[in-house]
Amino acid sequence: MRFARLLIALAAVVGTILFFGGCSRQAEPRRLTPEELHALVESGQPFYFLDVRDPIEIETLGTLPGYVNIPLSQLERRLQEVPQNMRIVVACNRAVRARRAAQILLKHGYRNVEICALREYKAKGYPMFRPERRGEGSSKQNP
Repeated sequence: MRFARLLIALAAVVGTILFFGGCSRQAEPRRLTPEELHALVESGQPFYFLDVRDPIEIETLGTLPGYVNIPLSQLERRLQEVPQNMRIVVACNRAVRARRAAQILLKHGYRNVEICALREYKAKGYPMFRPERRGEGSSKQNP
């Protein structure tokens, strides 16, 4: 009888640890500095540049070549458009929405996710381009 109680108590403790361990907070995405982002762009290394701002913001401030625009409000519905096997850099103006988007990606199993703030990048004088107006939630753009 004592052994059965001990076994039940042990199972409860292990179950609690496993349950709460699974509820732990997702890892925070690394934030690239403007210098790191510029070095990545210049390196020619492949990466998926996900701009989560609204299209009008991209037209106003600009973005980087090869960007893919999926506004944050649409990201969960459009996850299938984001490759899981690439380095992903998520961008917005101040990295607030980029952090939220990165957390969504991490929650859905993406692992190589970083964020950046394009206002900081632009303030350092690094080149950006303004795409032509293409409509709401446009996809991949290549200048």
